[in-house]
Amino acid sequence: CLTLVAPLEPLEQALSAYAPSFNATLRARIAARLGVLPGSAEEGDQLVAATFGFMKATGAAFERTIFDWHGGTARAAFARHSPQAALYTGEAFDRFYASLDRHGPRGWDEQATRYFEGEAPATLLIEEVEALWAPIAAHDDWSAFEAKLAQIERARLANGIVGRSGLERG
Repeated sequence: CLTLVAPLEPLEQALSAYAPSFNATLRARIAARLGVLPGSAEEGDQLVAATFGFMKATGAAFERTIFDWHGGTARAAFARHSPQAALYTGEAFDRFYASLDRHGPRGWDEQATRYFEGEAPATLLIEEVEALWAPIAAHDDWSAFEAKLAQIERARLANGIVGRSGLERG
């Protein structure tokens, strides 16, 4: 579709770097979100495939999975008490767990400890948004909304996201 606005050869040249750059960034971000060291490119590819393969096979929620397993397999005891603990079994999970086990934990700072030792990940599913809006519409009560913003800020700090760019620190 881009050939309508640019010649083919420069497009092919520019896009040839896209896939390797995308894959390298995806490996790094999934490892960072899971709180583990990235490992080799091959190990990173396996972790990405196993993570998304597990979630696709089981219907596991992305943020809950990341939250439960942040820091690697050392979080197994924590994950056993998760609302989606019943999904942490079977062949797809075994592949995810084995791949995750090959990556050491990155270590947590104070912000990450505060967030990941909490009850639940910060999400904004439609049901949550509707529940946040109800007291605002009914009583001009913004307290639940403000609490949600505070939880999102804790998640941002715990995941090392700076500003609005989504770029990870260090």
